[in-house]
Amino acid sequence: MPLHFIRKLLASLLTLMTLFLLVFPLLSYPIVSSQEPTPIGETAQDYLTRGLYCKDTLYDTPCAIAALSKAIELDPTLIEAYLARGEVYYDVFAFPLAIDDFTRALELDPNSVQALAWRGSACSFWPGYAEDLPQAEADLIRAYELDPHNSVVLWAWGDLYFFMRDEAQKGMEYYAQAVAANPNDPVAYALLAFGGWAMEGSLSDINTIHLTRAIEVASGPYKDYLASQLQIAQGQFKEAWAILETSMTTYPNSASLFYRVGQVIVMDLQSHPSEIGFDPIAKLIEVYSRAIELAPMSPRFYEARAYAVLNNGVMTQADFDAALADFTQALTLYPAYNGPYEGLTRLYLEANDFQDCTLAHSYFEQASAHPSEMPMALHNLKNIESQLNEICGAEGSFTLIPAESPAFPVGAEIELKGIGVFPLDSAPGESDGTVLCMSGSTGVVVQTGRVVEDGPIFVQVECEAGTGWIAETLLK
Repeated sequence: MPLHFIRKLLASLLTLMTLFLLVFPLLSYPIVSSQEPTPIGETAQDYLTRGLYCKDTLYDTPCAIAALSKAIELDPTLIEAYLARGEVYYDVFAFPLAIDDFTRALELDPNSVQALAWRGSACSFWPGYAEDLPQAEADLIRAYELDPHNSVVLWAWGDLYFFMRDEAQKGMEYYAQAVAANPNDPVAYALLAFGGWAMEGSLSDINTIHLTRAIEVASGPYKDYLASQLQIAQGQFKEAWAILETSMTTYPNSASLFYRVGQVIVMDLQSHPSEIGFDPIAKLIEVYSRAIELAPMSPRFYEARAYAVLNNGVMTQADFDAALADFTQALTLYPAYNGPYEGLTRLYLEANDFQDCTLAHSYFEQASAHPSEMPMALHNLKNIESQLNEICGAEGSFTLIPAESPAFPVGAEIELKGIGVFPLDSAPGESDGTVLCMSGSTGVVVQTGRVVEDGPIFVQVECEAGTGWIAETLLK
């Protein structure tokens, strides 16, 4: 498959996933206070009040985290502070931190529906690794038993069906139940709208009604984001950008807003530069950098900025170093996150002057070791594998069937004879001669085996130039 086609396919697969990712950083829709609280003291409850005001009225990420963390420091039993800070961490994709806070809240109150719903959503929707799904389902089952009419619980079940079980229609039914349970829940309406948009390929009349209702009942930067999406669906890209620009001015400390603006540029505005009037790549790096400044604990923000550089095409040394640093920082924050491993695979494949197939294969193996259960993510991983094999060959992708070679037992030293060099291949049967041992030198047998039942035996040999493969018959 041509490389340019694979890139387009990857982009189209990620578009649907990204559309939904934009909904979830703002799941903690607030009840906005009508006025700023009066001056407060220094107790844990005072800091909780301050943190909730920063979170739900100012939409100020650093302020909310600092105040809520101080409240927890002063009173480690203050469950409201754990729940609120967990939602802020969830908003910025700092899922390990969010799950820790929801878990602590459940230790204080095992019947907290809010904590069960949020932890279940975090474990099921993202990162969605197989080992998290039993916990997600257990949390959501318990939450439903406690409150079957809670809209957050209902759309969290919808997420699990829509994304993890690939049962979109079942997910849509739960979203509809969430709307019926709470007609003032903007997230439930937005999920109905975006779910229908994804399934039908366009924003139909009924989806427009749901999105319009979501805008009516939403507040803050979430309201602005939804309004921009309605404009985009109607082809009004300049108007959509004007809404987002105003929102960034109004809420300059909302980390999830700046990330969300970046994703809107990637999905919808990048292909219309004349209408929006700016360089999309430069703006992407600008808004992602602001998101990182506001929430440096988010691995997703570093990954997004790295992809902005990677997808730009032409890459200088400075670009390569910046993307590498961001992918690495994302993994430092969250080592079990497979997204940066996929990004590093692509980085070492697509940055021509820095291409390294050995590192690309290594990072792909690590990405494969932490696969998401989300069907779209699995499709993405398979397409990266196709891209890897097209550029570098199937190194490391074969399955070796152990088979002894009486003539060349493991650990045996053998003399390598050729004309000047003795070539070894990167994989059994590849015939690429990528490891060039000196003729007349000595090699050591590392392992032997077949790649198909009853097929020829291949021998892996280590020489001074490296390790490679050769057919047993060519050694005799």
